[in-house]
Amino acid sequence: MGDPLRLSPLPPHVTLLAAGIGMTWTGLRLGNATPTLCGLTLLAICAVAHWISAQMRRGIAAGRRHQPRVFEDESAHVEIRVENRGPFPITGIEVRDTFPPAETHRVHMMDRRVLRPRRGLRMAYRRDCVRHRGLYTLGPLVISGADPAGLFPFEESVPIFSELHVYPQAVGLHAFPLLGEGTLTRIGEEILAEPGDSVEFRGVREWRPSDGRRGVHWPTSARLGRLMAKEYEQDVVTEVTIVLDLRRAAQTGLADHSTLEYAVKAAASIAQTAIERQHLVQLWGLGSPRRCHVPFGGGAHHLHTLLDELTLVRADGEGTYAGAFGQVLPTLRRGATLVPVLSAAAFDVRAMEPTLRALALDGVKIVAVVIDDRSFPALYPSQFDLHREAADLGEVLRRLRSLGASVFTIAGQEDVHQRLEAER
Repeated sequence: MGDPLRLSPLPPHVTLLAAGIGMTWTGLRLGNATPTLCGLTLLAICAVAHWISAQMRRGIAAGRRHQPRVFEDESAHVEIRVENRGPFPITGIEVRDTFPPAETHRVHMMDRRVLRPRRGLRMAYRRDCVRHRGLYTLGPLVISGADPAGLFPFEESVPIFSELHVYPQAVGLHAFPLLGEGTLTRIGEEILAEPGDSVEFRGVREWRPSDGRRGVHWPTSARLGRLMAKEYEQDVVTEVTIVLDLRRAAQTGLADHSTLEYAVKAAASIAQTAIERQHLVQLWGLGSPRRCHVPFGGGAHHLHTLLDELTLVRADGEGTYAGAFGQVLPTLRRGATLVPVLSAAAFDVRAMEPTLRALALDGVKIVAVVIDDRSFPALYPSQFDLHREAADLGEVLRRLRSLGASVFTIAGQEDVHQRLEAER
């Protein structure tokens, strides 16, 4: 035989209502005032308790506070405040929240204290953000409680939503070869003495037709019997330009183990390192349908702006790398540092070689972070053909180094930050 039938206990207010109705009906049928009066009293108690519960529901208010940004795998502290703005005390406060960056979304908290009228209480929880970078929405809050008699428990959904940026992991890179140190007084500017067009006179040199007549230093030319030109100092700024490839063709792998996530982690750490060294930093995302560009800036606030952008980038663009790179060129000045973070097979090194050579000759320092996209699973059928026909990793590295570039390589399952600390 099976187990005997188990009946779930009825809620208190249902039991009380049933007793009140039964006693009232019995008293009326028997013509006895006592059970009738008792039944009506029970029904009145239920009605009053129900009204009190409704007032409590309307008097509940809540809020949520937390830091707006947190890094991957770090914990976020969230504080919930519940207020009783109604005229009656509330018992058995329970709060449920939704925290998507954690492994388990649901958060449940309870406070057994009585929340008196016009009072509030605070609850707090801490969760690890184990899911990868992104913009997450927390909420809504669901608050439960009961009237003092516990007859009519209530549950109120409070539409309190808040946003949390989960940043990609970023660490300082001590060995990464940026252009020296910036100067604290000018936040990212390091003045180098090189020939140029500033107002400070440097000396004279042989005249060239491109100097024109205004560039001739006539006293020296008369003394030496040949044309000599004036030469001035040029102010060279330590600007760091980080370039991400956000084209669909450059994306291989899935979730955290993908070329895009590796590239974003690399860009975040390089940006943090550059700003710590007082450089000016800008970010470009090539091929993205939306314009992905954070102009030059420095300091902690600018780092937050860069990380906000890196939190949202997606590899959903089309086109060629060389074509998209044209928008970056006007922002690169002599003496700056260019840091392309690229996928090896998707990067057409032959098409980009003339551009990179011209930049190198113009004094732009190139530090390339090359991700071996062939070491990640391909996502699209066209990528199999691309990986077969494109220049192999060795050729990409040789061509970049022939331009004088410093090159860092990262393959699947390798630690991004350790690879960026490796000597080159």
